[in-house]
This record gives sequence, C-alpha cells and structure tokens, in this order.
Amino acid sequence: MVNHTFDDTNTHEIFPFEIKNDNGTMSNKFPEIKDRHVFVGPKNYCFAASYKDVASKLYNFEARPDDVWILGFPRSGTTLTSELVWLLGNNLDYQKASETVMDLRFPVLEGAAYFCQDYERITAQRQLYKGETAEIAEKLSKPAWESLSETREKRFIKTHLPLSLAPSNILTSGCKVIYLARNPKDVCVSSYLLLNSYKTVGIDESFDKFWNYFHHGLVPCTPYFEHVKEAWEAKDNPNVLFVFYENYSKDMELTIRTLARFLGKKIADSDVHTLIEHVKIDNFRKNKSVNSDHLRELGILKDTNDSFIRKGVVGGWNEFFQEHVDVEADNWINENLKMTRLKFS
Repeated sequence: MVNHTFDDTNTHEIFPFEIKNDNGTMSNKFPEIKDRHVFVGPKNYCFAASYKDVASKLYNFEARPDDVWILGFPRSGTTLTSELVWLLGNNLDYQKASETVMDLRFPVLEGAAYFCQDYERITAQRQLYKGETAEIAEKLSKPAWESLSETREKRFIKTHLPLSLAPSNILTSGCKVIYLARNPKDVCVSSYLLLNSYKTVGIDESFDKFWNYFHHGLVPCTPYFEHVKEAWEAKDNPNVLFVFYENYSKDMELTIRTLARFLGKKIADSDVHTLIEHVKIDNFRKNKSVNSDHLRELGILKDTNDSFIRKGVVGGWNEFFQEHVDVEADNWINENLKMTRLKFS
C-alpha cells in the first residue's frame, strides 16, 4: 500500500521555513479550530497539518524547462485556465480532453496532502471500484509529486502553493508559470461553498464565521494577499504571466490570445471562437472531465447536485456578504492594497 502519512524523517532534502502549530491569532481568537492547521514561514501560510510531512518534497520537486505551471489561490479560476492551457498546449485535442479528467491531465502537485485520509482510503479500496473510476483510483493512489517526477512526457502542473513554497527552481528553470488572481470576496464565497461540499476535510460553519477564518489567515493557503503579492512581484519575469480572473468576463477572446502568445502558440480566429464556446459556463458545467464527478464516486465530495464548477460570475459575493461584513472586507482589501498597484474588479 502507498504510505500517505508521507513520512519524511529519512529525507535529506532541505526546507528553509519554520512550521508552527499556531500563528499567534488562532489560539487567542479561534480556539475551536486549534490543531487543524500548521503555519509556515514568516508569512504564516496556513495548511492542513499533513503539509508538514510533505513540505520538503514539494519545495524540492524539480520544475523542468518545458513544464507549464498554473498557480493561484484556490477558486481563483485555475480550473478554467487549466482547460484552456491544456488545450492550447495539446493542439486543441478536445477528444482527449473529454476522455481524461483534469486531475490526471493537469494534476495538483500537493493534492494528496490536502486529502491525506481520502487518498489512504482510495488506495486501500481501489480494487472495489469499477471501470473509469477504478482507473482513476489507481492513478490517484500515487502522490502527484511522485508520478510527475517519473513521467518523461511534457508536464502540465497546477499548484495552490504560494511562490515561496512552490518548487524552489520554478522561476529559474525556464518553465512557463501562469498565476491567477481573483477578487478576494468572490474567492472567499467560492472557497466556502467548495469546502462545504467535501466529506472529510470540509467545514460546517456559517459564512460569517468562515469569513473571519479567511481574513485572519486560518483557511488553507491564506493569508490571501501575501499569496497574491508574491506572484505580483514576479510578474516582470518573462516566464510569468499574471492573469486576473475578471479578464475572462471582460474579454475572453483577448485573454485566450494572451495565453496562447505566452505559450508560444499560434491560434486561428475560428479556433479562438471554438474555445470560447467550449468554456462558456453552461457548457463547462456539463463537462465531465472538469466537473470532478469522479471525486463524488470516490467519496471525496458529498453526493449532491451541486456542480464543482459554479456560476463563474464576477461579483457573486454580494449574495453572501451582509452589509457589516462587506464594510469590513472593503477595509481589509484597501489596507492590503495600499502601496501596491494591484486592483481587483
């Protein structure tokens, strides 16, 4: 059986950041979630406790010059971008895209660490699954950082790690890095709904309480603005493309052409229009290869009618933020954007 406790005691790999059990805020203000997380480095990045077992493996994973990476805080548009980028990088092979789930085409480097208990269960029970689900279970039984290290094929990799905790050579290897940023209010709402849909790592909190966790840096991958600012500071690197999710709504065609140009791909007008149609929200929500239906079949997501792909709208946060929370959020955003040229729609 694959060991998903990720014992790192015998490794000689270096991890240069301290990993703590408290960020100084949690015990005082939010004792109810004590011991759920660890906090990493001087910026106190929050992760599930299992992260400490794989931190050095992720940091020392080697990016290759021909890799394509997508980075971004969860729920910032990385799934949509993964679909576009994979198709642009694979000669618009819609057939192959439809036959292979996104988790295998564009694996999340640290995915097994997010769902440690689930991956242990899937590994133990993989003989019980049938058909396509059995094939997916077999491939997911090995952590992505291992399977990606072994493959000789061109790699498309996604990670929600901030740049400082991502593979240490990611900005020097020559690989392409696309970073997605999205209005933090929309990110917060989408994260809340997604985490509510997970069986084992989910939450059972009101949105107002979740918002408190989110902006105090107690949700995985927070603090949000530190995550975004690290990428913003790297945006002038010729191998980094910083993309605002809102650009898709403003001008999908221009954004697709920008992605293609960054990847060194020429694309005909007709192909741009086909891509636009392919990722229109109604079509995208029906796309089995991106909709994570297999995660329901594997018992990771709750068995509901909710789609992994939500509405895809800009400004959907206003359905959740009460007036006092909205004021607090605006003050938090403005305070964190001071002295930067970052601006969200």
